[in-house]
Amino acid sequence: MIELDPDLTGGAEKTGDGERSGRGAPAPEPARERAPTTTEAGWRSRALEAEQRLAQLEPRLRELEAELEAAEAQVRIAERRQQIERELSEAQAVDLETATLLTEAAVEGMDAPDVGAVVSDLRRRKPFLFRADPQGPLGLSGGAEQPSGDRLAQEAADRARGSNDRRELLRYLRLRRGAS
Repeated sequence: MIELDPDLTGGAEKTGDGERSGRGAPAPEPARERAPTTTEAGWRSRALEAEQRLAQLEPRLRELEAELEAAEAQVRIAERRQQIERELSEAQAVDLETATLLTEAAVEGMDAPDVGAVVSDLRRRKPFLFRADPQGPLGLSGGAEQPSGDRLAQEAADRARGSNDRRELLRYLRLRRGAS
């Protein structure tokens, strides 16, 4: 005969022949849950509620879609403006604001916008908006030649910046002080 701890068996002991005896009654079987029955009226009321909710949400959806389209348009405009400003900076525009406005106006009129081509054309047509190309001919720049002292100081500045040598920096500063 095997005896079990009453705390583990709920107060019942098992006898050798499989019968239960003990202090408590057998545990009741768990109650079976009934599946909720839905009537046709219940489904119909839920469908009507869903349709009402849909009718309430449709205007909000249209409003959000319009806001999304406006935000996407603003992003496209900002990206194009950034690209224009980057191209103009690389082309060394002197008056960035004017060059940007002219470039934007030209790009808006294009079917397939090509900012690089517009900036190149603007540089060719209106060279006064851009810095003179130091290696290019001076006739296209519209500006005068730099005095030799400024050119020497610029070369010294480039050497000082590129070498990180204190002597080069001091040489540049002496040239600059002497020029002023």
